[in-house]
Order: sequence, then structure tokens, then C-alpha cells
Amino acid sequence: MKFQKSLLALGLGLLTGASASATTLADLERGQLDIRLIDTSGQDYIQAQGIFDAPIEKVWKTLTDFKNYPRYYQNLTRSEIRSRSGNQAKVYVKFNLPFPVNEIWVLNQYTLDAQNKRLSWKMLDGNLKDSDGVGSWTLKPHKGKTLATYRLNVNPSGGNWLQKQAIFQTTPRVFQYLNQQMGFKN
Repeated sequence: MKFQKSLLALGLGLLTGASASATTLADLERGQLDIRLIDTSGQDYIQAQGIFDAPIEKVWKTLTDFKNYPRYYQNLTRSEIRSRSGNQAKVYVKFNLPFPVNEIWVLNQYTLDAQNKRLSWKMLDGNLKDSDGVGSWTLKPHKGKTLATYRLNVNPSGGNWLQKQAIFQTTPRVFQYLNQQMGFKN
């Protein structure tokens, strides 16, 4: 019964998050996050917006510091740069998430657009089932801080909804943990 209630709570959380009203910039400035599941006819995605309490250059340096990802991302246990050339990097990352998801590993091709402060990636290989592994971080300066938009494509057919829910639920902690690791409290 307890497990069924947990599953119901997860499902309700996803529905609530997906139908939440738009968060204003003032809400983001107060530390709130705007996270939602965007349903489209082609490719669904999770999108989150928030403000990091750090200047854009510090956030950019952190997001592109692939070898130190385990320091910056909670539950990420391994990060290896397999190759790097120009603005491209192939990086293997491994997450150890709680039950029922457990271990996720991916080999991503990252593209760094330093001028526009956009980091995008595509999964080349891995066991992430409810995503084609395409995502991005887009950064904009905002009053000495950084307005960040995180996006991750998810499979609209939802074959593994628990994995999708885990991604949806852990995304807010990504913002919080990165902020803390950059030396700011959130």
C-alpha cells in the first residue's frame, strides 16, 4: 500500500508540474524554479528555468568543467572526457540514482557555444530509455547573476515513466546543488 501511494504521489507530481502556471521572472529572482514537462506533437521535453547566484562566466566554467562533474552534480559518480576537439567533447558520465532507477550511464557529444553561452549535448550511447539524450543549458546574464534554462528531451511514449519521473523530480536539485557547489546558498 505504501508503494502504491508513492507511485500515486509520483504521478500526481508529474501532472501537477506539467500543468503549473508560468513562473514570472520576479519569482525566479526570489529563488523559485519553473520546471515543466512540455508536451508537443513531435518531441516532448522537460524544461527548467532558474537563477544561479553567480556571474555567467562562473556558471559557464562550471557547466563545461566535464572532468569535475561528480563535484557539481548530485548522484553523478563518474565523468571521463573521451575526446575533445575545438568546441566538441565526448564525455562518459555515470549516475547512481535511488531505486527504482538505479544506474544510468551515457556517452554524450557536447557542443560548446562560448559566445552565446549555450552548452548542448546528444547521447551517442547509454541506457537512458525515456530520452533521445538531447539536451542543453542556455545562460543569460541577469543583474550580476545568471538566468539558466535547462532542457532535456524525453520520449513521449513514456515506456519507462519511473525513469522520466526521476529525471523530472531531480531537475530542481540540479539547480540547487550546482548553486551550492559554486559557493552560493539556495
